Parts: sequence; structure tokens; C-alpha cells
Amino acid sequence: MECPNCHKEIKPEWVYCHYCGSRLRETNIDESYRGIVFVYEYEQARRQNLDSKSATYIGFTSVVVAVLLAVGNLLFSPMKYTDHSIMFNALFALYICAIIGFTLSAVFAFRAYHTGSVFTSRTVVTRLLSYVSRWLVGTDVYKIVGPGKLRQFTDMTPQEAKRELIKTYIDVWNINHNLNNLKSDRILICYSLASISLVTIVAAAILLISRI
Repeated sequence: MECPNCHKEIKPEWVYCHYCGSRLRETNIDESYRGIVFVYEYEQARRQNLDSKSATYIGFTSVVVAVLLAVGNLLFSPMKYTDHSIMFNALFALYICAIIGFTLSAVFAFRAYHTGSVFTSRTVVTRLLSYVSRWLVGTDVYKIVGPGKLRQFTDMTPQEAKRELIKTYIDVWNINHNLNNLKSDRILICYSLASISLVTIVAAAILLISRI
């Protein structure tokens, strides 16, 4: 089967196209509920996967920066940095660019990992940080469904409660989706910076070998 709108391959049980979002067929409320829960759980799994990638990049880029600083201390210490030829200055410039690139890459990996985080304790400092985080990241995910919202379901019929749950799942999914996309964008920036920095290191190594 293929989607009539985007013409991509779809599965028969899909209610909405997972690529373009077009409705594929009419459903009853139980099917709608299962479909919304499915995409909600998918976003939760995607968040865990993105967090895992972010943590990996944080560790990798931090180790690389530490190694570069140690190597640079051996190669470019004031006692040894006496050669002011164009090639040596170019090598030093590439080394600095590589450190800056990997440092920025680590920063974006860290930002990706903490995208969507919330503060649990309530002090003056955490209230300020929570306000700043909402300004930087957007509203957090975990305050949409509170005890008051859940208590409303007890006064509804099963069908009404399910409709209300669907609306809630859609709201939570929408914010999760946006935050996960922001995580993904920051991971891509991290990956791009790390790749450019790695090319810079290779160029520096080639210069160093040719100088030796």
C-alpha cells in the first residue's frame, strides 16, 4: 500500500500516514486511542535514543578535547614554540580551530541531552533556572497531565474519558515531538562540528608529517 498524498509505503493498519500525517481511513474511538498511544510511545522511545546519542557525543568530544589539550601542550608549549614559519603557524591555527570545534560540539551535545529537562525541587534558584529553561527550550512536557486533570476523568463516561485522553496524548505528543526535533537538530550540529574538527585534525597531521 502507498499513501495517496505522499505516495510512500504505508502499513494497512495505519490510520494516519506516519510520513505526511494524512488521514488514511475512518476509525472508531478505540482505534484512534490505540493509534495516538502508539505515536506517543514512539516519541518517548525516540527521546531515549536521542539522549543516548547525546551522551555518547558528550563523552567522545570531551575526551577528544582533553587529548588535544595534552598533545598541544607538548607541541606548542612556549619553550618549544620558537619556529614562526608560515607552515608552523598554520599548524597552530588548525590546532586551535580543532579545539574550538570539538568544544562547541560538546556544548551542543550537552544542550541536546538536556533539552526538555525539568527541575523538581523548588527554591529561588531552581525557579529562576526553570524560568530560563522554559524561555530557552519551551514549556516542559511533564506538567500537562496533573492530578486535577486525571480526577476529571472519573466524572465522565468511558467514551468521554477516552476522547479526553486522546486530546491529552495529542498535546503531550506534540510537545515531545517538537522537543525531540530540537534535540535532533542540536545533535546534528554537534555531529557536523565534530566532523569538521576531525577534518581539521587530519589537515594538521598532514602538515606536521610533511614538516617532519
